[in-house]
Amino acid sequence: MSLKKVLTSAGAVATALSLVFAGTTPASAAKVPSTKAKAGDECARAGLTAKGRGAEGTDLSCTKMTYGTASGQLRWWYSDLKPLKNLDWVVPANPGGYSQTSTAISESLKKEGLLSTYSSVFKPGAGGTVGLGFFQEIKAKPESVLITGLAMAGGIPSNKSPLKLEASTPVAKVMREYQALAVPATSKYKTLAQFLADWKANPKL
Repeated sequence: MSLKKVLTSAGAVATALSLVFAGTTPASAAKVPSTKAKAGDECARAGLTAKGRGAEGTDLSCTKMTYGTASGQLRWWYSDLKPLKNLDWVVPANPGGYSQTSTAISESLKKEGLLSTYSSVFKPGAGGTVGLGFFQEIKAKPESVLITGLAMAGGIPSNKSPLKLEASTPVAKVMREYQALAVPATSKYKTLAQFLADWKANPKL
């Protein structure tokens, strides 16, 4: 099984499952049919298959869970998913927001029996590009994972870095970030469309 599939299913799905499993009891949970199944949903009978409902279009199976907070319950799950032994996080910043998220993910996975150990290395600087460069130089360590966000998307061009995010493989989106664009009250820009039109015409604006 590829690291991408493991992290997509175990990281993106199972991380959220710690909340699902912990907050959903058999008495209150509704059994979900195969046509609407998501990983972690309750299912009716062991052995049923939900085709294409898993990560990357994979199948889910109605499985009696043997680990985690849903142990003993029937859940839509991955028949070939095996717990991870270790994750080595690369955090392109000082301890704080990113590392709080990576720690929360790791602890959730450990709680669900899907991860044994994890570690973090902090590489702050240059809008995240120091960490990106460090991560992209790692070889033969499939358990290495970079956590990043919108700051790096802007940090690469603003620091004139030759690095490209496309050289790494995205595996999971765990949160969304909202950004605000503010202009002076006297600005000629009254709408986002006006600003974007000028920006497209003059990217160095």
